[in-house]
Order: sequence, then structure tokens, then C-alpha cells
Amino acid sequence: MTTAKLHIASSTHSTDELSSILAEYTPAPLIAQKQLFGGYSGSSYLVHLQDDSKSTFVLKVSNGYTPEGTEFMCRTAHHLGVLGYKDCCLPIPKRTEFCKDSGSSNNSDDEGDRDQCKFVSLKEQNGVPAFLLSHVEGNQADSVIRDNPLLATAVMRGIGGGLGRMHAASAGIGKAEALRLGLRWYEKDGGCCDVEDQFLGKISTKIMQSSAR
Repeated sequence: MTTAKLHIASSTHSTDELSSILAEYTPAPLIAQKQLFGGYSGSSYLVHLQDDSKSTFVLKVSNGYTPEGTEFMCRTAHHLGVLGYKDCCLPIPKRTEFCKDSGSSNNSDDEGDRDQCKFVSLKEQNGVPAFLLSHVEGNQADSVIRDNPLLATAVMRGIGGGLGRMHAASAGIGKAEALRLGLRWYEKDGGCCDVEDQFLGKISTKIMQSSAR
């Protein structure tokens, strides 16, 4: 099945605009950037910085998301990193001077701290939330399976194992603890796409009618 996401063109941003966003995360200048493709809900860029280690990151501009929703996603991924999960790109916090002052304690465990915008930048020209991620080297799973179908079982086991470790990160966390940490708490529904709607073409229709692309 080909998903609707493959048919959506990402928006583009100038080097100056990317540099403006990156300045909230690091003083290191941007020396090179390359747009990455593969999704409709954002524009992603591989960015190379001029620092001591010539660091490489991924900068993502999240079309169609609210700043609050984007911050929740980043905090959830950050929580995975705190627990030792290293199988995905993890969000990089903004420099202290660019974090929203909520008037709360500087202690990251303080309940009021969840109101701060630790990871999300609004420097994009249209105010679209953006965030910086660590860069993980690797190959796309679908590409690996196409090139070598015999690896399909191993690839799918790896994906399943990674998802299992993600879900294990929520062990022992109730609603009160999730809110204290600034994590999203689902009362009923999760945040995944509806597979049936994807097959029926509802997702494709919604995407093609959307202006957030």
C-alpha cells in the first residue's frame, strides 16, 4: 500500500530562516543544510553546524500542529531518552535564555515547569512550531525490505522490539505523574493514524484538502 503522505510536497525555508530558528538552540553557525523528504506533517532538514565537533542535527518544522501539541511530543520523546531509549531521534532543548518564563522554579521536576516551552521554537516566518532533533544514522525499513526481502522478518522484529521498549517507558506513570512531567496523557484515544481510514482513502482526502502542507 502507498500511503497518502508520499504525495505531499513539503514547504521550504531559506538558510537565513533556518539559522534564525537554530539560534534558539545553539550559538554555532549553520554551515550546510539539506531538506529531507518522506512525510506530509512537516518540513525536515539535515543541518550541519560549525562547532568543535561539526555536529549534525535534524530540524523539523511541524505543519498543522499547535505549539502545545508539538511541545508534548518533544517532552514524550525526551522522557524516552532519559530512560535510555536511543533508537530514535531525540529532541534538543532550547538555550535557557530562549525558554518561556512560566514563573516557576528552575527545578525541571517542578509541576509548573510543564508550562515552559523547552523544546519548541516559534521563529518560523509563519509561526509554525519547529524543534531540533539528534541525528540517527540508518536506512529506511521499507527500503531495506525492498532491496532484500529476506531481511523482512528481522526488520519487523526490530521495529516491534523498539515499539515495545517505547511502551515500557510509561510503566509506573499515572495521570498525575504524566502531568507533572509535562507529558501528554490520553484518557481514551491514542495519537496514531487510523489504518482503516488510510485504506478507505479518508486520510488521503483530508491531506489533499488541507492548507497545512
